[in-house]
Amino acid sequence: MTSVVTSDGDTVLDVAVYSDTTADESVDGVMTALDQADADVAGLWKLTERLALDDGDEVTDLATALELSTDDTDRLRNNLAIQLADVLFGASDQNIQTGLQTAPAEPGIAARLREAGFIEYEFPDGTDGDVVRLPAGGLRIAVVSGPGSAVPTGDVLLPILVDLASDEAVPVVAADPSLVPDDDSDDGDEEQPRLVTAIRDDDELSQRISTVDDLDRVAGRVATVLALVDAEPGDPRVGHYGAEDGTRLLPEPPEGDGS
Repeated sequence: MTSVVTSDGDTVLDVAVYSDTTADESVDGVMTALDQADADVAGLWKLTERLALDDGDEVTDLATALELSTDDTDRLRNNLAIQLADVLFGASDQNIQTGLQTAPAEPGIAARLREAGFIEYEFPDGTDGDVVRLPAGGLRIAVVSGPGSAVPTGDVLLPILVDLASDEAVPVVAADPSLVPDDDSDDGDEEQPRLVTAIRDDDELSQRISTVDDLDRVAGRVATVLALVDAEPGDPRVGHYGAEDGTRLLPEPPEGDGS
């Protein structure tokens, strides 16, 4: 997962990018594109393979981090999605009363997950940081997935987004690299949905979360940055971009933009 702060003239855009992929080039591409767009990147949250929950220690440690007393993996993953979605909803809420804003902070659930090795923080070159701190509001979120995910997309990332976007459009951009030809991508794992495809195939999510399907291309990285600009908390403009059917290459210019 990644938290980013982007400066756009006089407007400060707080953006968080979350990643479940071990394909570091996908995350690096987003970080580079944001840097080239003069973004101020706060850091990266990356889900680790411990969330696969394929041994008893992982199950016990996650239950402790979530402050639950259960070894039911389905219940743990469901609660994880709820807690993280709540954190993101609070950080992306635009209804902040002037004078009551608090300084950016590391959410308690994130701290516990980090200490237990379920998420890792990374920071851009030249940045001194110890923990990723989320703002009190106005957050925009980019989610990076792809081949080589540390855990199945349907286990963690997708449930988080389902919970986050349960009522309305949210300031989220989900991005995947381009699909490889079928004869190169058949790994026998039919249970793991591609994040972008799962969102676009869902009638509600497709109206509430923007997607980019060609993150491995320059146009895809540009589309991700522009879609984040469109993802205004409180009034996000949702679109689907890339090279697949039913998409545009890039977001349309804002109304009134003469360029």
